[in-house]
Amino acid sequence: SVTQNRRYGRVWRSNILFNVGAVFQGADAAETILLDRDKNFSSLLGWSQNLASFFSGGLMLRDFDDHRFHRRLLQSAFKRPAVEGYLAQMHPLITGAVASWPAGVTLRFYPRIKRLLLDQAAAVFLGMPLGADSDRVREAFTALTLGTVAVVPFAVPGLAKWKALRSREYLVTYLRGLIPARRGSDGRAKNRTRVGSATRWAMVPQQQPVRAPGLLGPQHGASAAAVGVATTSCTSVTMRVTSTGCPSPTTVSG
Repeated sequence: SVTQNRRYGRVWRSNILFNVGAVFQGADAAETILLDRDKNFSSLLGWSQNLASFFSGGLMLRDFDDHRFHRRLLQSAFKRPAVEGYLAQMHPLITGAVASWPAGVTLRFYPRIKRLLLDQAAAVFLGMPLGADSDRVREAFTALTLGTVAVVPFAVPGLAKWKALRSREYLVTYLRGLIPARRGSDGRAKNRTRVGSATRWAMVPQQQPVRAPGLLGPQHGASAAAVGVATTSCTSVTMRVTSTGCPSPTTVSG
């Protein structure tokens, strides 16, 4: 990108693995495109190649007034009372997980933090008890996320996109089964249902086609972004846990 910048400036066309697009560099360009106050850019056209197969109908695949309408459907799940409820559930999970890490030994950070983040997503967003089902759901979410950045954008058996589509089918079936219980549960569970639904699980009749779950999609903000980061391919980071159960920043290595 440095070479292209020197040759063409901060805007140039790209062609990476047959994906033709344009590159814009700089904070001003990012602000112009991402805020898009004049509605010049389509999020649907920009993200559909990577996300349409997995998160059809998600916020990142909606534009302008349609996007704003569906975003408002999710807002109640991120108001202060709901967020305080999520934090109350997250703190014991984080404390318990870190306390369970062996002290005084070097351990691999990536698999442990990925498990912790996905367990939090399952418990807070889906209201699932952590157990055998969570292991399967965790694996499915990981495969689904990796499918959105697959190098080979075709559903070839054994490759990332094929695995992601199979995981999507499993998650849709699993989450569909949670709908009846969530409809009869308390307010906090309903908030969890709404977050994990990509705006729909608590709102569509069961006989209608069910949308793909959007929990790990970019449309769900910082929490989902953290989970998404945890499913990347970095596996070389190690760390040491002190006797207090807290990670020691001075012993992190990679």
